[in-house]
Amino acid sequence: MAVNPEDENTKEGSLDNPVKTGETEEGLDALKNEVTSLKAKAVENLAGWQRAQADLANYKKRAEQEKKELMESASSASRSGSMRSRG
Repeated sequence: MAVNPEDENTKEGSLDNPVKTGETEEGLDALKNEVTSLKAKAVENLAGWQRAQADLANYKKRAEQEKKELMESASSASRSGSMRSRG
């Protein structure tokens, strides 16, 4: 019976043809480093997103406060202007 090169038992890393331990450990170390790097990037992205959310919330509060103050100022000016025109 001929061995088929596509047979799973002849592929590198199979039980009949194991990958060398050094290569596996190097690959595993590389993957661990990549996971660590990606986790750090995710933390950085989350912190940036949280800052942006806080900045937006602060902007909305500030804009609302300025609008309120402008309305009060306009209302006050309107009342004082109408009292002068009566006098």
